[in-house]
Amino acid sequence: MIKIIQATENEIPVIEDILLDTVSWLNSIGQPLWNEEQIKWSRLSKDFEISDFYIALLDNIPAACMAVTNHSPTFRLMSHLYLFVSWQLSVLLQVKTYRM
Repeated sequence: MIKIIQATENEIPVIEDILLDTVSWLNSIGQPLWNEEQIKWSRLSKDFEISDFYIALLDNIPAACMAVTNHSPTFRLMSHLYLFVSWQLSVLLQVKTYRM
């Protein structure tokens, strides 16, 4: 069963772990997007609030996280939804969202 929860400060290590898994996977396939310093909460918290993040639990095990915002401070793009998935193979999906 999949459950989505809004992150709290207690989940910061979970978010960092999922993002680190994504960075490692992207590096392993020769498509680096971020480095380890960029995905630490000390850096992320400059652009995001903890309440921007949601965590997907698969059978109560953290499997993905996403930041839902109406801005993209790092990439200077229109509104985006960033989904970072950490399973046996990590996958990064960027799904463009549009303002209504």
